[in-house]
Amino acid sequence: MLADDSRGKPVQILRINDDHSFDISESQLEAILLDDRVKDKPVVVVSVAGAYRQGKSFRLSFFLRYLRNKCRTDWLDDTGVPLGGFEWRPGSKPHTTGILLWEEAFLVTTPQGEEVAVLLMDTQGSFDCKSTVKNCATIFALSVMTSSVQVYNVLRNIQEDQLQHLQLFAEYGKLAQKGARNEPFQRLVFLVRDWEFPYEAPYGASGGRMILRDRLEIIGEEHEELQKLRQQMTKSFTKMDCFLMPRPGEKVEKDESYCGSLEDVSLEFKEKVQELVPWLLAPENLLVKKVNGEKITCRELMNYFRKSHPQHKSRHHIHTTNSDITSKPQNQISHPHHEIGHHIYFTKSNIIPTSQNRTSHTHHKIGFKLPGDFQQNITTRNPSKGFIISSDI
Repeated sequence: MLADDSRGKPVQILRINDDHSFDISESQLEAILLDDRVKDKPVVVVSVAGAYRQGKSFRLSFFLRYLRNKCRTDWLDDTGVPLGGFEWRPGSKPHTTGILLWEEAFLVTTPQGEEVAVLLMDTQGSFDCKSTVKNCATIFALSVMTSSVQVYNVLRNIQEDQLQHLQLFAEYGKLAQKGARNEPFQRLVFLVRDWEFPYEAPYGASGGRMILRDRLEIIGEEHEELQKLRQQMTKSFTKMDCFLMPRPGEKVEKDESYCGSLEDVSLEFKEKVQELVPWLLAPENLLVKKVNGEKITCRELMNYFRKSHPQHKSRHHIHTTNSDITSKPQNQISHPHHEIGHHIYFTKSNIIPTSQNRTSHTHHKIGFKLPGDFQQNITTRNPSKGFIISSDI
């Protein structure tokens, strides 16, 4: 008998406030990561990100069913049981907000006999009408920095603007490389939903490899900016993959009464999702989260989120402007500590590194301990209620 999809729920670990600051819920993280059952187990974090209203939560619910059924080969056989877990709904309005973690870490034993804890992360869709560019970039940044597998959900094809959005995190990766033994981010997977050209590349991982190779190929006559973008991306992840998915079916896409019945999902989609999920989550394919080249446990991931020290010398601010996305490494004079750090400016298009001096306001500052020397600078109004990422200057 297959596991019940109705039990359990995702919990919000990052919330966006009305003033566009961010709260990170330490208590929710502790409840998941410091549970006695998993706290000392190596941790695998699979996160899904991408544009809003493109099926991220729907796909995560398939991941959840597979893990609940202990990675059995018949995990999708009972089509009479509605798909549940991460909530989704049809329509054009955004649904998921902030960052969510499933409240339970799943224990899986690898072929090497190692028991690991697997976490599923859902993120707010990018570029909805109510989110600033800073909101979108910060959510994606926290997702990619805390996951071992970052799934990037895209619609129909891999487009140049999607690669440009990811370029921002290549800049984060370059900062993180200083002093780190390995690449800062691990596996990036482009999950292309509703792939429209199966005659060019077949559905699945093999077609995905063809498309990814084509999209990331560096051609000599291309503009220097396009070449640099691809060079940065290949340096920012230890592995990049792609998987092409067919459409899930008319009722899933267009019927507002659809409630998760697998009988309404197209046969072609079910066949491919049965390939996709083990390709990511089968025991032999799990990728443990690493920091500075070392595997970490759930307890260490908790520390990774919350570790802070006001006197850290390497810091970053996150701010928003209205033109091109501009990453501005610069000397920062911050009273009262006169720290040296970086500001990252998020705007709408490309990333342009420049340098300048800037004096910041006084804050009570704490920083996430990230790979190498890279620190995410945040400020807190009330430490007991979680962290709030700074957005002034």
